[in-house]
Amino acid sequence: MHRNRPSPVGVSWLVVALAGASSCMLLPPGTPVDFCIEQARVFCDLQYRCCTAAERSADPLGVFRGAATQRHAPSSAGECADVLAEVCRAGAEQLNESLVAERIEYDAEAAAECLSDLRQAVDECDATEFFEAGGSWLAQLIDNGQPGVLGDSCDNAIEPKVDTGDDCFASWECERGACVVQNSGNDVSAEGECTGEGTPQNPFDGTVELEICDGLEDNQP
Repeated sequence: MHRNRPSPVGVSWLVVALAGASSCMLLPPGTPVDFCIEQARVFCDLQYRCCTAAERSADPLGVFRGAATQRHAPSSAGECADVLAEVCRAGAEQLNESLVAERIEYDAEAAAECLSDLRQAVDECDATEFFEAGGSWLAQLIDNGQPGVLGDSCDNAIEPKVDTGDDCFASWECERGACVVQNSGNDVSAEGECTGEGTPQNPFDGTVELEICDGLEDNQP
């Protein structure tokens, strides 16, 4: 019995088409480190798509005067993303460990929604909107190696799970208060206890106008 078989050419084009379609799909970042790297890429897009070199240098957050970017001064968005990705791998790895130990929860879909809002802020060259959405999380990580506070659109991506009075290794693990380490004498430990009340607030939320970028509007013909 004779059956029609698809031609090799047709099959080849189908494979190429499917491969192209799959390459365009944006998958949610799988871990806090992946989330950090994607934030870094969007942040670098903001800096190099919307800002002049003088504006980057005058950035009130001091990101481009920090140790990481001064040691390996980037000259493009790609180089910037490479530098900050290494900062993410070094600093945000702690959050990956917290996740494995079930001291935090990570929502990849919420992280993807956060990144969507950050990309929209970059499309509009709106630095204030970017940092209100993303908070001080990435800026603080670049500045001192410890993630800051996630902002309005991103705070559901990483949530603490350690109750007050329970053991912790970092303040981002505490549902309330902060992780307090009490070492005495020669007893040195990285382990502490979640102590106090309240939760950290995004310092950029409705209180700071960040005019580090103007979309290069003054330079447009």
